[in-house]
Amino acid sequence: MKRSPDGPSNAWGAVALELLGRHAEAIRAADEAVRLMPESRDAVNGPTVAIRRAWVLIHGRGAGAEDGYAEFERLLGAYMLQPREVATEPLWRILGDDARVQQIFRDAIAKVAEARDARI
Repeated sequence: MKRSPDGPSNAWGAVALELLGRHAEAIRAADEAVRLMPESRDAVNGPTVAIRRAWVLIHGRGAGAEDGYAEFERLLGAYMLQPREVATEPLWRILGDDARVQQIFRDAIAKVAEARDARI
């Protein structure tokens, strides 16, 4: 039985391709994942798929890295993408030496704390 392609599977496939050093294929798979499950159609899974694409772009450190950082910063804090939880995921730990990723995490965590303190 053949499975239909879906956003989450394509997103994880993109990550696997990136880890195998097949960057161009990883970007194509990540783009396809976002096309199959856009945030506008799925507010729960869409951001998770999109953040995997951001990871592929950042990890590849190529021309698309800037787009990856911007997407990562925009998505962090979306439903199911809380900064402290994402920061502990093994996938993002791979980018532990990326100063910009770490700064985006710190900024997002501070933003969440400020919002929490404002409610108290």
